[in-house]
Amino acid sequence: MDIRMTPSPALGAPRIAIFSGTHGHGYGAERVLEHLISAAPKMISTLICPKDAGVAAVASDLGVPVIDWPSQSNSIFDNTRAFARFRLRQNDRSDILHAWHTRGFEWGLALGARFGMPVTGTLHDDPTSTRNSAVRRWLIKTSANRFAALVTVSNALDSVCRGAGWTVPRCVVQNGLPDGNVAVRERNRTDPLKVGFLGLNESWKGLDQVERIVAALSAESVDWELYGEPSADNRPILNRLLQQYPDRVHFHGRCQPSEIYSKLDVILHPSQGFDPYPTVLLEAARAGIPVVASAVGGSVEIVRDGSTGLLVSPKDLRSFSNALIRLARESNLLSSLGTAARERYAAQFHVDQMAERYREFWRAIPHRR
Repeated sequence: MDIRMTPSPALGAPRIAIFSGTHGHGYGAERVLEHLISAAPKMISTLICPKDAGVAAVASDLGVPVIDWPSQSNSIFDNTRAFARFRLRQNDRSDILHAWHTRGFEWGLALGARFGMPVTGTLHDDPTSTRNSAVRRWLIKTSANRFAALVTVSNALDSVCRGAGWTVPRCVVQNGLPDGNVAVRERNRTDPLKVGFLGLNESWKGLDQVERIVAALSAESVDWELYGEPSADNRPILNRLLQQYPDRVHFHGRCQPSEIYSKLDVILHPSQGFDPYPTVLLEAARAGIPVVASAVGGSVEIVRDGSTGLLVSPKDLRSFSNALIRLARESNLLSSLGTAARERYAAQFHVDQMAERYREFWRAIPHRR
């Protein structure tokens, strides 16, 4: 069910409170929220989040009022206590409450009911994934279907909702990024191809595939740059790679995007599961870096195969290897893909376009002052 984003001039621009219960800096969804607030701080009347959230500092610096969500962790028990303790002053109330992440859907719905605000939300992740328990999947769907409307971040994700019987009015707003100061690496023909992988935090993002591809290309002039915080499942694989290929595989931990992309020639994204809308592919396009990625989920909405990058069947190890060999040997192709990726980012994936789509979305939601 699609929502028609037709703003109502009679209602005017609503005041938006965004709820994000994630602690710390989080990952892709939280970075997107930081970008949205930075692009349009006056569009957000209030941010409700834990005081240790990275987005809290961003909002405060931009003059967006931040109200502490008094939880100490992401557990349901701790959030229940936080809900019982949470208070809003009359001046803090907004016209619409927006739940930014599935972990906050039920709490956003409860806060909206408590303070008399319609509730909307953004779906960043696959709600049918078995990485969530059956109870969590039921809770996400049940909460979302009681929202006034829902944003999905890709057409692929919207199709999942449709197939799972979601009835909430929906619209697609693709994530966007602000311009970044990334010094593009100039590669000489004799330099090793610098391949980056940023999926260490989840096993389904394909580090096991990376291990096989590294072995398959051991005779090629390729360096492998791995970034992020490895999950428990990925730590043994990472250790094996570092021990077997100490001169070729390098682990950098968590770094800023400007530091990561200035050192790379290509991004490898061999995701083995449904990936709704990979932020890493947007960041690569912004930096003018081509990608070799699995043709799953939202990846096909970001990457134009053969134009801005190369798309491969997720289980096709040989095609991944051949694509990287081709890019290592054809510097003109590497350059042209990167240039086209940067142009596509500027035309379609800039944060200003995302902010405008959210503005239209919220203005189409019935609300009362």
